[in-house]
Amino acid sequence: MRGLSRWLLVVAGLLLAALALQQQAGRASDRTALVRELGASGVARRQPDLARDIVADPDPVRARLGLARVLLAESYDFSAFSRLPQREAVEAVAGVPERLENARRLAAAGLAARPAAWQGAMVLGGATYRLWSLRGDDRLFTRREQWAEPLRVAGQLAPAEGEPVRLLARISLELWVVLGESDREAARALLRRAFVEPATFATLADLWIAAAGSLAAAETLVPPTAAAWTTVQVVLERRRDWAGVAAAWGRRLDALERELSERSAEIARRLEGGDRAGARAAALEVIGRAPTDGRFAPLVERALALLPPGPVSAAHAPSFRRWLEWANELFVRGRTVLPPASMQRLALGAGDLPSAEAALAALAGGDLVRAELIERRLEAVNTEAWAPYWLAKGRVLAGRGDGPSANVAFARAHRGWRGSVVETAARAAVGSGEARAQLASLAATEWPPTAWRWRGGVAWADLQLGGEAGGVLVTVATAPAEGAAVRVAIDGSTVAVAVAVVNGQVAVSAPVEAGAHFVQVESVAGGRVSPGAVRLLPAAM
Repeated sequence: MRGLSRWLLVVAGLLLAALALQQQAGRASDRTALVRELGASGVARRQPDLARDIVADPDPVRARLGLARVLLAESYDFSAFSRLPQREAVEAVAGVPERLENARRLAAAGLAARPAAWQGAMVLGGATYRLWSLRGDDRLFTRREQWAEPLRVAGQLAPAEGEPVRLLARISLELWVVLGESDREAARALLRRAFVEPATFATLADLWIAAAGSLAAAETLVPPTAAAWTTVQVVLERRRDWAGVAAAWGRRLDALERELSERSAEIARRLEGGDRAGARAAALEVIGRAPTDGRFAPLVERALALLPPGPVSAAHAPSFRRWLEWANELFVRGRTVLPPASMQRLALGAGDLPSAEAALAALAGGDLVRAELIERRLEAVNTEAWAPYWLAKGRVLAGRGDGPSANVAFARAHRGWRGSVVETAARAAVGSGEARAQLASLAATEWPPTAWRWRGGVAWADLQLGGEAGGVLVTVATAPAEGAAVRVAIDGSTVAVAVAVVNGQVAVSAPVEAGAHFVQVESVAGGRVSPGAVRLLPAAM
Protein backbone atom coordinates (compact mmCIF):
# COMPACT_ATOMS: atom_id res chain seq x y z
CA MET A 1 0.00 0.00 0.00
CA ARG A 2 2.83 2.26 0.89
CA GLY A 3 4.48 1.53 -2.48
CA LEU A 4 1.29 2.47 -4.29
CA SER A 5 1.12 5.85 -2.54
CA ARG A 6 4.74 6.52 -3.43
CA TRP A 7 4.04 5.62 -7.02
CA LEU A 8 1.02 7.97 -7.13
CA LEU A 9 3.11 10.83 -5.77
CA VAL A 10 5.72 10.23 -8.45
CA VAL A 11 3.07 10.24 -11.15
CA ALA A 12 1.52 13.44 -9.78
CA GLY A 13 4.93 15.09 -9.74
CA LEU A 14 5.58 14.06 -13.31
CA LEU A 15 2.20 15.40 -14.37
CA LEU A 16 2.84 18.72 -12.67
CA ALA A 17 6.28 18.95 -14.26
CA ALA A 18 4.79 18.18 -17.66
CA LEU A 19 2.09 20.80 -17.11
CA ALA A 20 4.72 23.37 -16.11
CA LEU A 21 6.77 22.55 -19.19
CA GLN A 22 3.66 22.86 -21.33
CA GLN A 23 2.79 26.24 -19.81
CA GLN A 24 6.35 27.44 -20.26
CA ALA A 25 6.31 26.29 -23.87
CA GLY A 26 2.99 28.09 -24.34
CA ARG A 27 4.39 31.31 -22.87
CA ALA A 28 7.45 31.03 -25.08
CA SER A 29 5.21 30.50 -28.09
CA ASP A 30 3.05 33.50 -27.12
CA ARG A 31 6.13 35.65 -26.67
CA THR A 32 7.52 34.61 -30.03
CA ALA A 33 4.23 35.43 -31.73
CA LEU A 34 4.08 38.78 -29.92
CA VAL A 35 7.60 39.69 -30.98
CA ARG A 36 6.62 38.81 -34.55
CA GLU A 37 3.56 41.08 -34.35
CA LEU A 38 5.59 43.94 -32.92
CA GLY A 39 8.01 43.62 -35.81
CA ALA A 40 5.31 43.30 -38.45
CA SER A 41 3.45 46.38 -37.14
CA GLY A 42 6.68 48.41 -37.08
CA VAL A 43 6.27 49.33 -33.39
CA ALA A 44 9.54 47.58 -32.52
CA ARG A 45 11.37 49.95 -34.88
CA ARG A 46 9.41 53.13 -34.20
CA GLN A 47 9.11 52.81 -30.42
CA PRO A 48 11.62 50.23 -29.17
CA ASP A 49 11.23 51.13 -25.49
CA LEU A 50 7.48 50.54 -25.60
CA ALA A 51 8.03 47.33 -27.54
CA ARG A 52 10.38 46.03 -24.83
CA ASP A 53 7.83 46.84 -22.12
CA ILE A 54 5.12 44.98 -24.03
CA VAL A 55 7.27 41.89 -24.51
CA ALA A 56 8.26 41.92 -20.83
CA ASP A 57 4.62 41.74 -19.68
CA PRO A 58 4.05 38.21 -18.34
CA ASP A 59 0.35 38.35 -19.21
CA PRO A 60 -0.04 37.65 -22.98
CA VAL A 61 -3.58 39.06 -23.13
CA ARG A 62 -2.55 42.29 -21.46
CA ALA A 63 0.55 42.49 -23.66
CA ARG A 64 -1.51 42.27 -26.86
CA LEU A 65 -3.91 44.89 -25.55
CA GLY A 66 -0.86 47.08 -24.91
CA LEU A 67 0.15 46.67 -28.55
CA ALA A 68 -3.38 47.56 -29.65
CA ARG A 69 -3.30 50.74 -27.53
CA VAL A 70 0.00 51.78 -29.12
CA LEU A 71 -1.41 51.29 -32.62
CA LEU A 72 -4.47 53.38 -31.77
CA ALA A 73 -2.34 56.14 -30.21
CA GLU A 74 -0.07 56.25 -33.27
CA SER A 75 -3.07 56.84 -35.51
CA TYR A 76 -3.55 60.21 -33.77
CA ASP A 77 0.05 61.17 -33.02
CA PHE A 78 2.49 60.81 -35.92
CA SER A 79 5.51 61.96 -33.89
CA ALA A 80 6.83 58.38 -33.70
CA PHE A 81 7.05 58.39 -37.51
CA SER A 82 9.24 61.52 -37.57
CA ARG A 83 12.25 59.52 -36.41
CA LEU A 84 12.10 57.30 -39.48
CA PRO A 85 13.72 58.00 -42.87
CA GLN A 86 11.36 60.02 -45.06
CA ARG A 87 10.25 57.13 -47.27
CA GLU A 88 9.59 54.86 -44.29
CA ALA A 89 7.69 57.66 -42.54
CA VAL A 90 5.41 58.12 -45.56
CA GLU A 91 4.81 54.37 -45.72
CA ALA A 92 4.10 54.28 -41.98
CA VAL A 93 1.46 57.00 -42.30
CA ALA A 94 -0.13 55.23 -45.27
CA GLY A 95 -0.29 52.02 -43.23
CA VAL A 96 -2.31 53.55 -40.38
CA PRO A 97 -5.69 52.11 -41.54
CA GLU A 98 -4.23 48.61 -41.81
CA ARG A 99 -2.76 48.87 -38.32
CA LEU A 100 -6.10 50.11 -36.99
CA GLU A 101 -7.72 46.96 -38.36
CA ASN A 102 -5.07 45.00 -36.49
CA ALA A 103 -5.79 47.00 -33.32
CA ARG A 104 -9.49 46.14 -33.62
CA ARG A 105 -8.66 42.45 -34.00
CA LEU A 106 -6.34 42.46 -30.98
CA ALA A 107 -8.86 44.40 -28.89
CA ALA A 108 -11.75 42.08 -29.80
CA ALA A 109 -9.66 39.02 -28.92
CA GLY A 110 -8.56 40.58 -25.64
CA LEU A 111 -12.12 41.53 -24.74
CA ALA A 112 -13.34 38.02 -25.51
CA ALA A 113 -10.67 36.58 -23.23
CA ARG A 114 -11.19 39.23 -20.53
CA PRO A 115 -14.71 40.72 -20.67
CA ALA A 116 -13.82 43.11 -17.84
CA ALA A 117 -10.75 44.51 -19.64
CA TRP A 118 -11.59 48.17 -20.16
CA GLN A 119 -8.55 48.57 -22.43
CA GLY A 120 -10.05 46.11 -24.89
CA ALA A 121 -13.40 47.93 -24.99
CA MET A 122 -11.71 51.29 -25.35
CA VAL A 123 -9.44 50.24 -28.23
CA LEU A 124 -12.24 48.38 -30.00
CA GLY A 125 -14.46 51.47 -29.97
CA GLY A 126 -11.66 53.97 -30.56
CA ALA A 127 -10.04 52.05 -33.43
CA THR A 128 -13.40 51.52 -35.11
CA TYR A 129 -14.20 55.23 -34.89
CA ARG A 130 -10.76 56.31 -36.08
CA LEU A 131 -10.73 53.87 -38.99
CA TRP A 132 -14.16 54.88 -40.25
CA SER A 133 -13.34 58.56 -39.74
CA LEU A 134 -10.15 58.33 -41.81
CA ARG A 135 -11.96 56.49 -44.59
CA GLY A 136 -14.98 58.79 -44.58
CA ASP A 137 -17.12 55.71 -43.96
CA ASP A 138 -20.88 56.40 -43.60
CA ARG A 139 -21.02 53.80 -40.85
CA LEU A 140 -19.45 56.39 -38.58
CA PHE A 141 -23.01 57.75 -38.24
CA THR A 142 -25.29 54.99 -39.51
CA ARG A 143 -23.74 52.41 -37.16
CA ARG A 144 -22.59 54.72 -34.43
CA GLU A 145 -23.33 52.15 -31.73
CA GLN A 146 -20.49 49.95 -33.01
CA TRP A 147 -17.89 52.43 -31.78
CA ALA A 148 -19.86 54.41 -29.20
CA GLU A 149 -21.05 51.42 -27.16
CA PRO A 150 -17.58 49.94 -26.53
CA LEU A 151 -16.34 53.37 -25.42
CA ARG A 152 -19.30 53.70 -23.06
CA VAL A 153 -18.54 50.26 -21.65
CA ALA A 154 -14.87 51.20 -21.18
CA GLY A 155 -15.94 54.21 -19.13
CA GLN A 156 -18.20 52.03 -16.98
CA LEU A 157 -15.52 49.39 -16.44
CA ALA A 158 -12.89 51.95 -15.41
CA PRO A 159 -14.58 55.12 -14.12
CA ALA A 160 -11.35 56.30 -12.49
CA GLU A 161 -9.25 55.93 -15.65
CA GLY A 162 -8.67 59.04 -17.71
CA GLU A 163 -7.81 57.41 -21.05
CA PRO A 164 -11.38 56.57 -22.15
CA VAL A 165 -12.49 60.05 -21.15
CA ARG A 166 -9.68 61.64 -23.18
CA LEU A 167 -10.54 59.58 -26.23
CA LEU A 168 -14.23 60.40 -25.98
CA ALA A 169 -13.37 64.08 -25.54
CA ARG A 170 -11.34 64.07 -28.75
CA ILE A 171 -14.09 62.29 -30.64
CA SER A 172 -16.69 64.78 -29.34
CA LEU A 173 -14.62 67.68 -30.64
CA GLU A 174 -14.07 66.05 -34.03
CA LEU A 175 -17.84 65.51 -34.39
CA TRP A 176 -18.83 68.85 -32.83
CA VAL A 177 -20.32 70.34 -36.01
CA VAL A 178 -22.83 67.49 -36.34
CA LEU A 179 -23.83 67.32 -32.68
CA GLY A 180 -27.19 68.62 -31.55
CA GLU A 181 -27.41 71.03 -28.64
CA SER A 182 -28.25 68.34 -26.10
CA ASP A 183 -25.28 66.25 -27.29
CA ARG A 184 -23.06 69.33 -27.11
CA GLU A 185 -24.12 69.98 -23.55
CA ALA A 186 -23.19 66.42 -22.61
CA ALA A 187 -19.91 66.85 -24.49
CA ARG A 188 -19.13 70.04 -22.55
CA ALA A 189 -19.47 68.14 -19.28
CA LEU A 190 -17.14 65.46 -20.64
CA LEU A 191 -14.64 68.06 -21.84
CA ARG A 192 -14.68 69.86 -18.50
CA ARG A 193 -13.76 66.58 -16.84
CA ALA A 194 -11.06 65.76 -19.41
CA PHE A 195 -9.50 69.25 -19.37
CA VAL A 196 -8.64 68.94 -15.69
CA GLU A 197 -5.56 67.03 -16.84
CA PRO A 198 -3.08 69.61 -18.23
CA ALA A 199 -1.69 67.28 -20.90
CA THR A 200 -5.17 66.55 -22.23
CA PHE A 201 -6.05 70.22 -22.48
CA ALA A 202 -2.72 70.95 -24.21
CA THR A 203 -3.50 68.24 -26.76
CA LEU A 204 -7.13 69.20 -27.41
CA ALA A 205 -7.07 72.99 -26.95
CA ASP A 206 -6.78 73.67 -30.68
CA LEU A 207 -9.79 71.46 -31.45
CA TRP A 208 -11.83 73.01 -28.64
CA ILE A 209 -11.16 76.62 -29.66
CA ALA A 210 -12.04 75.74 -33.26
CA ALA A 211 -15.26 74.03 -32.13
CA ALA A 212 -16.24 76.90 -29.82
CA GLY A 213 -15.78 79.43 -32.62
CA SER A 214 -14.35 82.23 -30.48
CA LEU A 215 -12.19 82.77 -27.44
CA ALA A 216 -15.18 84.14 -25.54
CA ALA A 217 -17.11 80.91 -26.11
CA ALA A 218 -14.07 78.70 -25.50
CA GLU A 219 -13.13 80.45 -22.26
CA THR A 220 -15.89 78.72 -20.29
CA LEU A 221 -13.98 75.42 -20.42
CA VAL A 222 -10.40 76.70 -20.23
CA PRO A 223 -8.92 75.60 -16.88
CA PRO A 224 -8.11 78.64 -14.70
CA THR A 225 -4.35 78.00 -14.75
CA ALA A 226 -1.42 79.90 -16.21
CA ALA A 227 -0.32 76.78 -18.08
CA ALA A 228 -3.72 76.43 -19.76
CA TRP A 229 -3.76 80.06 -20.85
CA THR A 230 -0.23 79.71 -22.16
CA THR A 231 -1.51 76.86 -24.31
CA VAL A 232 -4.36 79.07 -25.54
CA GLN A 233 -1.86 81.80 -26.42
CA VAL A 234 0.16 79.35 -28.52
CA VAL A 235 -2.96 78.11 -30.33
CA LEU A 236 -4.14 81.64 -31.12
CA GLU A 237 -0.67 82.69 -32.19
CA ARG A 238 -0.62 79.88 -34.76
CA ARG A 239 -3.93 81.22 -36.04
CA ARG A 240 -2.60 84.79 -36.18
CA ASP A 241 -5.45 85.86 -33.90
CA TRP A 242 -3.61 88.76 -32.25
CA ALA A 243 -6.65 90.12 -30.44
CA GLY A 244 -7.13 86.67 -28.95
CA VAL A 245 -3.45 86.46 -28.00
CA ALA A 246 -3.72 89.81 -26.23
CA ALA A 247 -6.79 88.64 -24.29
CA ALA A 248 -5.15 85.31 -23.43
CA TRP A 249 -2.04 87.14 -22.23
CA GLY A 250 -4.14 89.05 -19.71
CA ARG A 251 -5.94 85.90 -18.53
CA ARG A 252 -2.59 84.17 -18.11
CA LEU A 253 -1.28 86.96 -15.90
CA ASP A 254 -4.46 86.82 -13.79
CA ALA A 255 -4.09 83.06 -13.34
CA LEU A 256 -0.37 83.33 -12.64
CA GLU A 257 -0.95 85.97 -9.99
CA ARG A 258 -3.48 83.70 -8.25
CA GLU A 259 -1.14 80.72 -8.39
CA LEU A 260 1.85 82.64 -7.09
CA SER A 261 -0.23 84.26 -4.35
CA GLU A 262 -1.22 80.79 -3.16
CA ARG A 263 2.39 79.65 -3.36
CA SER A 264 3.50 82.74 -1.46
CA ALA A 265 1.05 82.00 1.37
CA GLU A 266 2.43 78.47 1.44
CA ILE A 267 5.93 79.76 2.25
CA ALA A 268 4.82 81.12 5.62
CA ARG A 269 2.80 77.99 6.42
CA ARG A 270 5.77 75.73 5.73
CA LEU A 271 8.07 77.86 7.84
CA GLU A 272 5.62 77.73 10.72
CA GLY A 273 5.55 73.96 10.36
CA GLY A 274 9.33 73.72 10.39
CA ASP A 275 9.58 72.71 6.72
CA ARG A 276 12.42 75.01 5.66
CA ALA A 277 13.24 72.99 2.54
CA GLY A 278 9.64 73.20 1.36
CA ALA A 279 9.49 76.92 2.15
CA ARG A 280 12.67 77.49 0.19
CA ALA A 281 11.36 75.60 -2.82
CA ALA A 282 8.11 77.62 -2.76
CA ALA A 283 9.96 80.94 -2.48
CA LEU A 284 12.32 80.10 -5.33
CA GLU A 285 9.34 79.07 -7.47
CA VAL A 286 7.64 82.43 -6.91
CA ILE A 287 10.81 84.34 -7.83
CA GLY A 288 11.43 82.14 -10.85
CA ARG A 289 7.93 82.14 -12.31
CA ALA A 290 6.99 85.77 -11.65
CA PRO A 291 7.45 87.97 -14.72
CA THR A 292 9.37 91.21 -14.15
CA ASP A 293 6.37 93.47 -13.75
CA GLY A 294 5.28 95.87 -11.04
CA ARG A 295 2.16 93.77 -10.58
CA PHE A 296 4.28 90.88 -9.28
CA ALA A 297 6.84 92.92 -7.30
CA PRO A 298 4.98 92.55 -3.95
CA LEU A 299 4.94 88.75 -4.34
CA VAL A 300 8.67 88.66 -5.11
CA GLU A 301 9.39 91.01 -2.21
CA ARG A 302 7.53 88.68 0.17
CA ALA A 303 9.26 85.60 -1.24
CA LEU A 304 12.66 87.20 -0.79
CA ALA A 305 11.83 88.23 2.76
CA LEU A 306 10.76 84.69 3.72
CA LEU A 307 13.40 82.80 1.71
CA PRO A 308 15.41 80.72 4.19
CA PRO A 309 19.17 81.45 4.11
CA GLY A 310 21.31 79.39 1.79
CA PRO A 311 23.16 79.50 -1.51
CA VAL A 312 21.21 80.03 -4.70
CA SER A 313 21.90 77.39 -7.33
CA ALA A 314 23.03 78.18 -10.86
CA ALA A 315 19.58 77.12 -12.08
CA HIS A 316 17.85 79.85 -10.01
CA ALA A 317 20.47 82.61 -10.38
CA PRO A 318 19.09 83.91 -13.73
CA SER A 319 15.72 84.66 -12.09
CA PHE A 320 17.43 86.68 -9.36
CA ARG A 321 19.46 88.57 -11.92
CA ARG A 322 16.40 89.23 -14.09
CA TRP A 323 14.57 90.83 -11.19
CA LEU A 324 17.68 92.72 -10.08
CA GLU A 325 18.16 94.26 -13.53
CA TRP A 326 14.49 95.22 -13.75
CA ALA A 327 14.48 96.91 -10.33
CA ASN A 328 17.81 98.66 -10.98
CA GLU A 329 16.48 100.08 -14.24
CA LEU A 330 13.78 101.86 -12.30
CA PHE A 331 16.01 102.70 -9.34
CA VAL A 332 18.25 104.73 -11.66
CA ARG A 333 15.13 106.68 -12.61
CA GLY A 334 14.30 107.46 -9.02
CA ARG A 335 11.68 104.76 -8.55
CA THR A 336 12.22 102.31 -5.70
CA VAL A 337 10.07 99.29 -6.59
CA LEU A 338 11.76 96.84 -4.20
CA PRO A 339 13.13 97.74 -0.75
CA PRO A 340 16.89 97.65 -0.03
CA ALA A 341 16.62 94.30 1.79
CA SER A 342 15.09 92.69 -1.30
CA MET A 343 17.76 94.20 -3.54
CA GLN A 344 20.48 92.79 -1.29
CA ARG A 345 19.02 89.28 -1.51
CA LEU A 346 18.66 89.56 -5.28
CA ALA A 347 22.29 90.66 -5.62
CA LEU A 348 23.47 87.75 -3.47
CA GLY A 349 21.52 85.23 -5.53
CA ALA A 350 22.32 86.70 -8.95
CA GLY A 351 25.83 85.27 -9.08
CA ASP A 352 28.85 87.14 -10.42
CA LEU A 353 27.95 90.58 -11.76
CA PRO A 354 29.98 93.06 -13.82
CA SER A 355 31.49 95.70 -11.56
CA ALA A 356 29.16 98.49 -12.68
CA GLU A 357 26.08 96.33 -12.04
CA ALA A 358 27.45 95.11 -8.71
CA ALA A 359 28.06 98.69 -7.57
CA LEU A 360 24.59 99.76 -8.66
CA ALA A 361 23.06 96.75 -6.88
CA ALA A 362 24.92 97.65 -3.67
CA LEU A 363 23.63 101.20 -3.98
CA ALA A 364 20.04 100.01 -4.47
CA GLY A 365 20.55 97.71 -1.48
CA GLY A 366 21.33 100.71 0.71
CA ASP A 367 25.05 99.91 1.02
CA LEU A 368 26.80 103.07 -0.16
CA VAL A 369 30.07 102.00 1.47
CA ARG A 370 30.23 98.77 -0.54
CA ALA A 371 29.24 100.59 -3.73
CA GLU A 372 32.09 103.07 -3.29
CA LEU A 373 34.51 100.26 -2.46
CA ILE A 374 33.69 98.61 -5.83
CA GLU A 375 34.08 101.87 -7.76
CA ARG A 376 37.44 102.65 -6.12
CA ARG A 377 38.89 99.31 -7.16
CA LEU A 378 38.63 100.27 -10.80
CA GLU A 379 40.03 103.03 -12.95
CA ALA A 380 37.68 102.97 -15.95
CA VAL A 381 34.51 104.06 -14.18
CA ASN A 382 33.57 106.90 -16.52
CA THR A 383 32.40 104.59 -19.28
CA GLU A 384 28.84 104.37 -20.52
CA ALA A 385 28.28 101.16 -18.55
CA TRP A 386 28.91 103.10 -15.33
CA ALA A 387 26.58 106.02 -16.18
CA PRO A 388 23.48 104.51 -14.49
CA TYR A 389 25.51 104.00 -11.31
CA TRP A 390 26.68 107.63 -11.18
CA LEU A 391 23.19 108.97 -11.80
CA ALA A 392 21.74 106.71 -9.10
CA LYS A 393 24.54 107.62 -6.69
CA GLY A 394 23.91 111.30 -7.29
CA ARG A 395 20.25 110.78 -6.43
CA VAL A 396 21.17 108.90 -3.25
CA LEU A 397 23.59 111.61 -2.14
CA ALA A 398 21.07 114.33 -2.96
CA GLY A 399 18.51 112.50 -0.85
CA ARG A 400 20.99 112.62 2.03
CA GLY A 401 21.34 116.36 1.60
CA ASP A 402 24.89 116.18 0.17
CA GLY A 403 24.37 118.33 -2.93
CA PRO A 404 28.05 118.98 -3.73
CA SER A 405 28.95 115.28 -3.69
CA ALA A 406 25.85 114.53 -5.75
CA ASN A 407 26.96 117.03 -8.41
CA VAL A 408 30.38 115.38 -8.51
CA ALA A 409 28.69 112.03 -9.16
CA PHE A 410 26.50 113.50 -11.90
CA ALA A 411 29.55 115.01 -13.56
CA ARG A 412 31.16 111.57 -13.84
CA ALA A 413 28.26 110.13 -15.86
CA HIS A 414 29.16 109.35 -19.46
CA ARG A 415 28.49 112.18 -21.90
CA GLY A 416 26.10 109.97 -23.87
CA TRP A 417 23.58 110.38 -21.04
CA ARG A 418 23.94 114.14 -20.62
CA GLY A 419 20.88 116.13 -21.46
CA SER A 420 18.65 113.05 -21.37
CA VAL A 421 15.46 112.98 -19.33
CA VAL A 422 17.06 110.53 -16.88
CA GLU A 423 20.19 112.62 -16.33
CA THR A 424 18.37 115.95 -16.20
CA ALA A 425 15.73 114.63 -13.76
CA ALA A 426 18.53 113.26 -11.54
CA ARG A 427 20.30 116.65 -11.45
CA ALA A 428 17.00 118.40 -10.79
CA ALA A 429 16.64 116.23 -7.68
CA VAL A 430 19.57 118.17 -6.18
CA GLY A 431 17.52 121.34 -6.45
CA SER A 432 19.43 122.87 -9.32
CA GLY A 433 17.36 125.64 -10.86
CA GLU A 434 19.18 125.19 -14.16
CA ALA A 435 18.36 121.47 -14.22
CA ARG A 436 14.71 122.12 -13.35
CA ALA A 437 14.44 124.65 -16.17
CA GLN A 438 16.09 122.23 -18.57
CA LEU A 439 13.75 119.45 -17.45
CA ALA A 440 10.76 121.71 -18.03
CA SER A 441 12.03 122.37 -21.55
CA LEU A 442 12.10 118.62 -22.21
CA ALA A 443 8.40 118.26 -21.32
CA ALA A 444 6.20 117.51 -24.31
CA THR A 445 2.93 115.94 -25.36
CA GLU A 446 4.31 114.13 -28.39
CA TRP A 447 7.63 112.64 -29.44
CA PRO A 448 9.16 111.53 -32.77
CA PRO A 449 10.20 107.95 -33.60
CA THR A 450 13.79 108.87 -32.72
CA ALA A 451 12.80 109.00 -29.04
CA TRP A 452 12.96 105.18 -28.91
CA ARG A 453 16.05 103.17 -28.05
CA TRP A 454 16.49 99.41 -28.28
CA ARG A 455 17.67 96.86 -25.74
CA GLY A 456 17.38 93.37 -27.15
CA GLY A 457 13.86 93.06 -28.54
CA VAL A 458 12.44 95.82 -26.33
CA ALA A 459 12.01 99.42 -27.45
CA TRP A 460 12.12 101.97 -24.63
CA ALA A 461 11.87 105.69 -24.19
CA ASP A 462 12.19 108.12 -21.29
CA LEU A 463 9.47 110.75 -21.64
CA GLN A 464 9.01 113.93 -19.62
CA LEU A 465 5.35 114.90 -19.21
CA GLY A 466 4.49 118.48 -18.37
CA GLY A 467 1.08 117.53 -17.00
CA GLU A 468 -1.24 114.60 -16.38
CA ALA A 469 -2.33 112.39 -19.27
CA GLY A 470 -5.00 109.78 -19.82
CA GLY A 471 -2.57 107.43 -21.54
CA VAL A 472 -0.39 107.23 -24.62
CA LEU A 473 -0.98 106.66 -28.31
CA VAL A 474 1.87 104.83 -30.02
CA THR A 475 2.13 104.72 -33.81
CA VAL A 476 3.37 101.44 -35.28
CA ALA A 477 6.26 102.11 -37.67
CA THR A 478 7.00 98.52 -38.71
CA ALA A 479 5.29 95.22 -38.01
CA PRO A 480 4.85 91.83 -39.72
CA ALA A 481 2.44 91.87 -42.66
CA GLU A 482 -0.13 89.86 -40.67
CA GLY A 483 0.27 92.00 -37.58
CA ALA A 484 1.48 91.11 -34.09
CA ALA A 485 0.62 91.42 -30.42
CA VAL A 486 2.60 93.95 -28.38
CA ARG A 487 3.00 94.66 -24.69
CA VAL A 488 3.21 98.24 -23.47
CA ALA A 489 4.63 98.96 -20.03
CA ILE A 490 4.94 102.25 -18.16
CA ASP A 491 7.42 102.49 -15.30
CA GLY A 492 7.89 98.72 -15.25
CA SER A 493 4.22 97.73 -15.14
CA THR A 494 2.23 96.31 -18.04
CA VAL A 495 -0.60 98.64 -18.98
CA ALA A 496 -1.77 96.98 -22.19
CA VAL A 497 -1.31 94.08 -24.57
CA ALA A 498 -2.73 95.06 -27.93
CA VAL A 499 -2.76 94.37 -31.66
CA ALA A 500 -0.15 96.14 -33.77
CA VAL A 501 -0.35 96.59 -37.55
CA VAL A 502 1.86 98.66 -39.85
CA ASN A 503 0.91 102.36 -39.78
CA GLY A 504 -1.67 101.56 -37.14
CA GLN A 505 -1.86 102.89 -33.61
CA VAL A 506 -1.81 101.30 -30.18
CA ALA A 507 -3.92 103.29 -27.75
CA VAL A 508 -3.16 102.76 -24.06
CA SER A 509 -5.69 104.15 -21.61
CA ALA A 510 -3.84 104.47 -18.32
CA PRO A 511 -3.68 107.62 -16.16
CA VAL A 512 -0.14 109.00 -16.09
CA GLU A 513 0.95 111.79 -13.78
CA ALA A 514 3.25 114.67 -14.71
CA GLY A 515 6.99 114.00 -14.61
CA ALA A 516 9.48 111.53 -16.06
CA HIS A 517 8.23 108.12 -17.18
CA PHE A 518 9.87 105.00 -18.60
CA VAL A 519 7.85 103.50 -21.49
CA GLN A 520 8.57 100.11 -23.07
CA VAL A 521 7.09 98.39 -26.12
CA GLU A 522 7.86 94.77 -27.03
CA SER A 523 6.32 92.19 -29.30
CA VAL A 524 4.92 89.19 -27.43
CA ALA A 525 3.76 87.27 -30.51
CA GLY A 526 3.96 87.55 -34.28
CA GLY A 527 7.40 89.06 -34.83
CA ARG A 528 9.34 92.28 -34.35
CA VAL A 529 7.42 95.54 -34.04
CA SER A 530 9.01 99.01 -34.15
CA PRO A 531 7.12 101.86 -32.48
CA GLY A 532 7.00 105.25 -34.17
CA ALA A 533 5.74 108.61 -33.00
CA VAL A 534 4.13 108.86 -29.56
CA ARG A 535 1.63 111.33 -28.22
CA LEU A 536 -0.29 111.68 -24.99
CA LEU A 537 -3.99 111.08 -24.63
CA PRO A 538 -5.88 113.79 -22.78
CA ALA A 539 -6.51 113.21 -19.10
CA ALA A 540 -10.03 112.23 -18.09
CA MET A 541 -12.11 115.17 -16.93
